[in-house]
Amino acid sequence: DPMIDKDHFSKIKKARTEKEMTQKTLAELSGVPYRTIQDWEAGRRNPKDSSLQKIAEVLEVKVEDLKD
Repeated sequence: DPMIDKDHFSKIKKARTEKEMTQKTLAELSGVPYRTIQDWEAGRRNPKDSSLQKIAEVLEVKVEDLKD
């Protein structure tokens, strides 16, 4: 299993909270399961690039902004 990058998740959470969006709303708008978003933000799982793309579109950010 690759190292889990905690910063990765804090960037998703930061982008989401800047939009004043709940995890549940992000899940509904992106089609990514709520539990998956919870796991990413808690650092339990690494997002796939395809899922990150969906999240980035909803949050109106670049995928790279969620990764760096």
